[in-house]
Amino acid sequence: MVKKLLWLLVAILFVASGGFAQAPAWELFGGYSIQRSDVREYYKSTPALYTFRDRYINLNGWELSATENLNRWFGGTLQLTGHYKSPVVLGTKNQERMFSIM
Repeated sequence: MVKKLLWLLVAILFVASGGFAQAPAWELFGGYSIQRSDVREYYKSTPALYTFRDRYINLNGWELSATENLNRWFGGTLQLTGHYKSPVVLGTKNQERMFSIM
């Protein structure tokens, strides 16, 4: 029993030692992103009444971010994303673009 506790303590100390590492001054990230978007299609359900049905499409895109760490516990992040798609809705080709800055 003591031997198992000793091994557990060594494993915990080995894993926890990464928590004391220094944070880099800058961290950069770039990658692929996907967004699920709701598209409403309006149609005539009766001669005088229009209604809609929801349709979902996936927008492909990208994501970039940069983080500046001022010290081990405080930093700031700038994130940019863009998503694109050209769906055909009721026979009409549309262009959907969505950008965000955070």
